[in-house]
Amino acid sequence: MIIQLTKNYELRKVTAEEFDPFFKKYGSHYFDESRESYWPLLLLNPAEKQKADVLRDNFRKDLFELYYLLYKVENDTAEVAGWTTGAQCDTQSFYMRNSLVFTEHRRQGLYSKMAQQVLEDLTELGFLKIKSNHVATNNPILIAKLRLGFKIHGFELDEKNGVIVNMCYLTTDHGSKVLEYRAGALKRSQVPEGILS
Repeated sequence: MIIQLTKNYELRKVTAEEFDPFFKKYGSHYFDESRESYWPLLLLNPAEKQKADVLRDNFRKDLFELYYLLYKVENDTAEVAGWTTGAQCDTQSFYMRNSLVFTEHRRQGLYSKMAQQVLEDLTELGFLKIKSNHVATNNPILIAKLRLGFKIHGFELDEKNGVIVNMCYLTTDHGSKVLEYRAGALKRSQVPEGILS
């Protein structure tokens, strides 16, 4: 599946096997450049690592996952310019695990266009909640997600990344209304009848 995002950029749906080499090649450069990272799997002994691998493989067996590679297409050539990927995290929710636009392709709205496409795909599939987590100082991404309709659901302190902002996009109008009511932004009388019982 190929989706034209702009004149020169397209999003291509790929498999995990097609996606993994790009993450291995570019992921550490982009995600480790601004802070120290903690990678617990690198510290495990062989027996612990084997157990962790079994858990990972079992977890991924029947899980719905989504992989898109962003390509810049020009003069009949295509180069990878970024990606977005995620996985189902419970019966109704999807976690946007990782998205990236390479530095030289930024400031063109590509991240927002990719995220919008993912929201449309996941809504069409029936997911009710789409989650994402971001470093608290990653303002460009936080702003882009807020503009797309994500809401801040909370904060957490993570040993790997530090202070994290939890964000959530609810795919139904009634879900969004209940969230606003729960947060105190709507009065009970402003919530349509039949949503809360």
